[in-house]
Amino acid sequence: MATPRRLLRTAFCGLKAAVKHRLGRHDLTGIRVAVQGIGHVGYQLCKYLHDAGANQIVSDIQHDAVARVKADFGAESALGGDIYSQDVNVFSPCALGADINQRTIPQLKALIVAGAANNQLERPEDGAALASRGILYAPDYVINAGSVINLSYERPRGYDRKTAMNHCA
Repeated sequence: MATPRRLLRTAFCGLKAAVKHRLGRHDLTGIRVAVQGIGHVGYQLCKYLHDAGANQIVSDIQHDAVARVKADFGAESALGGDIYSQDVNVFSPCALGADINQRTIPQLKALIVAGAANNQLERPEDGAALASRGILYAPDYVINAGSVINLSYERPRGYDRKTAMNHCA
């Protein structure tokens, strides 16, 4: 059976694909990523980013979660709403939905929005607002698609990783 850690890798792979598409970079070394929300998904994403050589700025309402990521991965931190205005390449929302909206979009300095939070846009028009600013938006349903496909192969009769991965490819 697939582990949650393996499933969370799809968000990382989606972020990496967005960086390749928008920035033409094949690796994440030196890329700056703002991760909003350091729960189970956000923490694991920070681990993958750290291992890939990315620099991280993190924010969460749970101060102990921020302290853990700072200690484990050398991340910087931003307080509350300051996370949107960080000078980063990627903004990665991994917390609440509807957080990309007419109040936060003008603050973004990132060239890419790619994260695992569900329903990131407050309104459909927010996608057009990102595009008009030249910000590539990788929707959550695209970033998380590999996890959903992979989960569909977890059945009582057993998990076939090869078949699941072939379907995701």
